[in-house]
Amino acid sequence: MIIDGERKSIYIDDRIMCKKKKPLFVHPIAGKYIWPILLEKAWLKIKGIQVNSIDKHNYMSVFNSFLNLPIKHYKL
Repeated sequence: MIIDGERKSIYIDDRIMCKKKKPLFVHPIAGKYIWPILLEKAWLKIKGIQVNSIDKHNYMSVFNSFLNLPIKHYKL
């Protein structure tokens, strides 16, 4: 990931926060692909964000950290 302009490796484990055997936030794709859950976990780890303060509308900073590409926002 790109953090403060530098490429850094983020190490995460494979434990997922669940309630009644279902992930609390992002869910697996087609019931078997868990990469979105692991990406979310890496993002939360680098940002040190409390679960209650996640800004669901701040997607541009997420894209920039993962892709390191110029991003433009178009209001529709």
